[in-house]
Amino acid sequence: MTLVFLGRINAIFKSLAAPIQGKEVVTILKKQYQWDGQSTINLVVRGKKVYALSYSPTAKEITILAIPDDTYLEVPLDFGSWPTRSVYGLGQTDQRTTGPQLLRQTLQLTLGVPMDGYLSLAGSLADQPFDQVVEKVRKNPIQTINLIRQSSTDLSLWEFSRLLWQWWGIRNDQIRIVDLGQSQITQSILLPDSSRALGLDQTRLDQ
Repeated sequence: MTLVFLGRINAIFKSLAAPIQGKEVVTILKKQYQWDGQSTINLVVRGKKVYALSYSPTAKEITILAIPDDTYLEVPLDFGSWPTRSVYGLGQTDQRTTGPQLLRQTLQLTLGVPMDGYLSLAGSLADQPFDQVVEKVRKNPIQTINLIRQSSTDLSLWEFSRLLWQWWGIRNDQIRIVDLGQSQITQSILLPDSSRALGLDQTRLDQ
């Protein structure tokens, strides 16, 4: 009886430490750390658009960077320049990497900061701007459960739950939302087929 009880306890702890696998299987290189809940964490979020989210527990600030689908980014592994919407698919069709991993590496290269994790939204959440998803979580604890159920992430259940719990105490003026498509960071570029897309002004982005 004792061994059965200990086995169930061990299974519970393993589930808390395991990545949350929703409809999308997240196959990213195993993280070498556990988020301590105190240091800044940066996430790649794949939903209505691709987002880079940065959360600082000490300052209690959230920054959400929305990247338009037609923004051309330099993709690692000699892929060259591709629109944001295509990066995930490139990773899924390449034997060297996966969609989540390539997307994370691309944003690391673009932004010049480490991306500590990956979050993919599914269901009704995937059709909503991510800042609205964050707002719902902050105002309604039930939405936290909904977000966990409709997400795939390489964060453990413990890490993800801790992150969402901390968001509840953040004020509106502590959330910064930047849409690259409506900023001076992006600029119109002419493609070889004479169509136009968005390119990044790296100097302004670094600033």
